[in-house]
Amino acid sequence: LYHKKKQKILENLIKKELTIYDLKVLTGLNPGVIKRHIDDLLRKGLIILTQEKRNKMGMNLKYYRAKAKYFKVRLSWGIDQLNKGD
Repeated sequence: LYHKKKQKILENLIKKELTIYDLKVLTGLNPGVIKRHIDDLLRKGLIILTQEKRNKMGMNLKYYRAKAKYFKVRLSWGIDQLNKGD
């Protein structure tokens, strides 16, 4: 969660269920960037895929939301992380 863009995506998904397109409109981020962060948040168990539907044009829409309304995060930096560039 060090990345500001990832934080912005998670903040929106805490508020409500959204698609990548919805997140693009809300954040102004590129859909590819959003997808990369969504995949990471899914792997970390912070968000879930809630539903999939087809729109009128036949496109598959995936809806995501945060698993919780609040997250407690403890961050620490040490010399090892600073040397890696994390």
